Amino acid sequence: MAVSFQDRWQERYVYNWPLSSAISQGGGQDHQEARSFVKQGIKPAQVRRKIKQENISEENKKKDVRTKSFQYIALEWIEQQREAWSPAHNQAVLDTLQKNVFRSIGAQAVDTITPPDVLKILRKIEHRGSLEIARKVLQRMNAVFRYAIQTGRATYNPAADMQGVLKTKTVEHVNCGNNSQDTPISFCRGS
Repeated sequence: MAVSFQDRWQERYVYNWPLSSAISQGGGQDHQEARSFVKQGIKPAQVRRKIKQENISEENKKKDVRTKSFQYIALEWIEQQREAWSPAHNQAVLDTLQKNVFRSIGAQAVDTITPPDVLKILRKIEHRGSLEIARKVLQRMNAVFRYAIQTGRATYNPAADMQGVLKTKTVEHVNCGNNSQDTPISFCRGS
């Protein structure tokens, strides 16, 4: 009785799994695992493909999370504005966001950031006494959130709700009607 090539291959595959492929795939443990799959009627190659596909989809999910982070979107927005801005302004915008925003919410997904998160950043800047920087940070965060909405990565702009929340610098007016010796004449009009 003649044995066909397929019969020999199946016999080798089912009963005498080649040791060299088991070693190249990671050692004897994989060899035993592959044999158990064969006994269950499952092809080991399909199992490896499924594991590889799961790893790829996991990597894609991680990449998707990274591309939805506030920092990623902000850097993309800055890059898009590069031609319209001077190099000095481009660097100033980047520095402002790096120093004041990225540490707090840079890695966070843009659609999970809430108005209290934005307010916390602004209050921290105000506490330092940098009211103008706080205004610029709010303006830039607002632009980044608008860009995220326009590109479909967010549905809500939490920075837009911050109108009127910033402290303002108090201005002291000089009374020119009572021209005392403390008030220089150059401050009063018509004098």
